[in-house]
Amino acid sequence: MRCARLVVGVLLASVSACNRSLELPGPPQAAPPGTLQGVAVYAVPGRALPQPAKGALVTLRRSGVEVRCDEEGRFVVPGITGPEGDVLFRFDSDGDGRFDRQRLLSLATVGAARGQDRQLGNVLLGRNANVTGRAVRSERADERSGHAGTAVFVPEAPYLTSTFDDGTFSLTELPPGVVTLAVFRAGYRPEQQTLELREGEELAVRELRLVADPTMNALANVTGAVLLDDGRTPAEGVRVLAASPQTLERTSTGADGRFELRGLTPGVWTVGFESQGRATLVLENVLFVPGDNVLPRVRLAAGTSVPFDAGLGGAGGVGGAGGGAGGSA
Repeated sequence: MRCARLVVGVLLASVSACNRSLELPGPPQAAPPGTLQGVAVYAVPGRALPQPAKGALVTLRRSGVEVRCDEEGRFVVPGITGPEGDVLFRFDSDGDGRFDRQRLLSLATVGAARGQDRQLGNVLLGRNANVTGRAVRSERADERSGHAGTAVFVPEAPYLTSTFDDGTFSLTELPPGVVTLAVFRAGYRPEQQTLELREGEELAVRELRLVADPTMNALANVTGAVLLDDGRTPAEGVRVLAASPQTLERTSTGADGRFELRGLTPGVWTVGFESQGRATLVLENVLFVPGDNVLPRVRLAAGTSVPFDAGLGGAGGVGGAGGGAGGSA
């Protein structure tokens, strides 16, 4: 009888052990956002070694993440959720209130990834580059007038100008790195080209001829999505504002973080995102073309929410058929 109880006990223990071994492990924990770390420096004439860019502004674009370099030029950019997007360094080396040293780095190029602290070492900020050229209406390409008011800009970045009457333009104070040069005029097909700018470069681009297209006069619809700074959680109730000189359109995100704006005039707009307890995010020089436009997903970092300045919409709507004198932004 004692032997039978012993056998039953062994069997029960074995069954219990088997049950525990058959339990499936839970889903793996998602890696937290990563960081970019390094030292921003710039060259000073007469000095052998680059100097720290104290107070340089480092912006993770399409997010509310913006940090300042410390006294030694060191920076830590949080909120890296993948290789999409880029980071913009801007520095005023002479204290005149204008950024004269910059650098634009692609996150993919530097190997940025979720869950990783990527060390960049020294990031050399270079002197600004300038781009000049001519953008003309193709049906009047041989004429030296009638081309004023075409928008020339870098999408989703603070660089904008417009053409003079003869179609010439000068887009100044650009960061060294790979940038997209875009051109838009109402009623014409937009044009763009990718440029790799070197420090201090004065680059003359080929002439751009804009082709009239009656379909470009239709209205624009815009959709997009807003996430929290983890890059995964939808941001509900975010105020989304789109500004042009003529109008300010408003909507808000739903429970899934998505939003929609309909019936907008095609052109170059400024889009702002506001949410309590989150740093306000502003996307400058966003091109809305006729039909459906899908904005890249954006993220809002924890921080201070400030009212969206509709005055930033001064960039919006540039590229109309009339237009005034061109010039640098």
